[in-house]
Amino acid sequence: MIKVALVDDNTQVCTQLEKALAASAVKRGVNVDTAVYYSGESFCSSLDRGRNFDLLFMDIELEELNGIDAVDLVRNKYGNERMRIVFISAKAEYAG
Repeated sequence: MIKVALVDDNTQVCTQLEKALAASAVKRGVNVDTAVYYSGESFCSSLDRGRNFDLLFMDIELEELNGIDAVDLVRNKYGNERMRIVFISAKAEYAG
């Protein structure tokens, strides 16, 4: 079982990414448990409650706690060096 967190304030992006992950998991015969969060704060609150993830898709620009700061908390406050992190964004200037 791969535990995946999706963090983006755009519900459509989360829905599309969740569907793509589910389709890929079925194709590869992998079980995926996906949790969706619409803010950096709600994601970090879940970590405070003991949730843990193998893979994180994190939007860079979020309303209050942005993706960069949230990932900094994952690494430094929660001490999680194992979680794989993929930054996502709709903005072309972040591509590269």
